Amino acid sequence: MYIFRSRPTKSFAVNRIVKLIARVLSIGLVISSAEIYLYGFAQLPLLNAPLATAFLFLHMASLAWIIFGAWFTERPAYSQRGYTIVSVLLVFTWQFQVPDPSILPEGYHPWVWWVIGTAGIAAAVSLPLVWGLSYLIGIPVVWFFVHISPAGGSAEAFGAFKDSMYTALFSSSFSLLLLLLIDQAEKTDEAAQAAAEAEAERARIDAIEQERSRVDSLVHDKVLTTLLITAKANDPQRTAEAKALADAAIQALEDDAFTRDSAKTDITSFSLFGAFLETVKNDYPDVTIRETGASDLQIPNRVAAALSEATIQAITNSKQHAGPGAECVVRMKGGANGIKIVIKDDGKGFRPSRVPKNRLGLRLSIINRVESVGGTVKIDAAPGRGSAIILEWNNA
Repeated sequence: MYIFRSRPTKSFAVNRIVKLIARVLSIGLVISSAEIYLYGFAQLPLLNAPLATAFLFLHMASLAWIIFGAWFTERPAYSQRGYTIVSVLLVFTWQFQVPDPSILPEGYHPWVWWVIGTAGIAAAVSLPLVWGLSYLIGIPVVWFFVHISPAGGSAEAFGAFKDSMYTALFSSSFSLLLLLLIDQAEKTDEAAQAAAEAEAERARIDAIEQERSRVDSLVHDKVLTTLLITAKANDPQRTAEAKALADAAIQALEDDAFTRDSAKTDITSFSLFGAFLETVKNDYPDVTIRETGASDLQIPNRVAAALSEATIQAITNSKQHAGPGAECVVRMKGGANGIKIVIKDDGKGFRPSRVPKNRLGLRLSIINRVESVGGTVKIDAAPGRGSAIILEWNNA
């Protein structure tokens, strides 16, 4: 549990749960607000009508914000906090809404009481835990003193205490269930992230082991066999056999070195751009490709491979997450000392800071891959205005 700070946002499961809770809460608030407005407008003749009306419409505005935040934004916590602030404001300014407490009928119940409980749930799920607890405990206590005051209806202490306890228990019970749900989502994300990192490490170790096995096999099959026969060469025929085996072992080692060196040969940006064009056209024919500045600039093979794989991954991400109808454009630009590749779309966009750690497509397949060969990755994206992934590499 995150007591003195907000819970992390870079979490896939938590983000989904928080959004689902926000939508359910918005529906619940709409239903409960019918009772709020029924009592609120009915009590206007007893109150400072202009001020009370203003507060009622302020509550309506905060409710509308709750609905908008839950269904049309990625950060519903902001609107939930706004609703909480409005409820606190209503409680602490109630005295000003009652110009003449003597006209209040016996058993009078201020309309703001129906706001406190639901606002407590909004506070608990949107604020850091210490602030949410402060609301869940503090506001019912404040309500107790408001309710026994003349402006609050001069309620009996026991009745006001029961109302306060009911409010506290109602909001706390629902809040506890929701917080436990969020906490479990956090643990799910942590487990998924650990599993993803373990899988990446396992893949790295497997690659090392495969290379080691290949070298061990080469040494065993060629070099050790040659040494054993050479050690037993005690006549011209065995010596000739040993020499032939030695020549074969040397040739095998040279071939292996050439194979590994060929992976390091350079290619030109002209060839790289041409390969991009063919690959993207074959895999994503609806993607627009534009290239300028292709030249004979030499690009190491490992750099070309990293940029190619990162570009394809960025295009794949765009096609999967930009939304239907979004247009993806790839721009490739060569320079005197490097190249720049921009993968841009006009889709729904995203917040880079909120990409979950267990989503490896962006973090490992693009950012880490390009940075491992000395390149840089920049991300220009925001909800509602598309995204752009910018890959750059310079040989300087």
